[in-house]
Amino acid sequence: MPSFVIAEKCDGCKGGDKTACMYICPNDLMVLDPNEMKAYNQE
Repeated sequence: MPSFVIAEKCDGCKGGDKTACMYICPNDLMVLDPNEMKAYNQE
Protein backbone atom coordinates (compact mmCIF):
# COMPACT_ATOMS: atom_id res chain seq x y z
CA MET A 1 0.00 0.00 0.00
CA PRO A 2 1.51 3.35 -0.99
CA SER A 3 2.08 6.00 1.61
CA PHE A 4 0.76 9.54 1.35
CA VAL A 5 0.65 12.72 3.41
CA ILE A 6 -2.50 14.57 4.40
CA ALA A 7 -0.92 18.01 4.06
CA GLU A 8 -3.53 19.90 6.09
CA LYS A 9 -2.97 17.58 9.07
CA CYS A 10 0.83 17.35 8.88
CA ASP A 11 2.56 19.67 11.36
CA GLY A 12 6.06 18.26 10.94
CA CYS A 13 5.74 16.65 14.38
CA LYS A 14 6.48 20.06 15.85
CA GLY A 15 10.10 19.99 14.63
CA GLY A 16 11.16 16.89 16.57
CA ASP A 17 14.36 15.02 15.80
CA LYS A 18 12.56 12.29 13.86
CA THR A 19 8.99 12.60 12.64
CA ALA A 20 6.43 9.85 13.13
CA CYS A 21 6.14 9.22 9.40
CA MET A 22 9.91 8.85 9.05
CA TYR A 23 9.90 6.43 12.00
CA ILE A 24 7.14 4.14 10.72
CA CYS A 25 7.82 4.29 6.97
CA PRO A 26 10.37 1.71 5.76
CA ASN A 27 13.47 2.69 3.78
CA ASP A 28 13.06 6.40 4.56
CA LEU A 29 10.51 6.87 1.78
CA MET A 30 8.99 9.84 3.60
CA VAL A 31 11.05 12.86 4.58
CA LEU A 32 10.39 16.24 6.14
CA ASP A 33 10.78 19.47 4.19
CA PRO A 34 12.45 21.70 6.80
CA ASN A 35 11.28 24.91 5.10
CA GLU A 36 7.61 23.96 4.85
CA MET A 37 7.61 21.66 7.94
CA LYS A 38 5.57 19.17 5.92
CA ALA A 39 6.35 15.56 5.12
CA TYR A 40 6.47 14.28 1.57
CA ASN A 41 7.27 11.06 -0.31
CA GLN A 42 10.70 10.81 -1.88
CA GLU A 43 10.82 9.63 -5.46
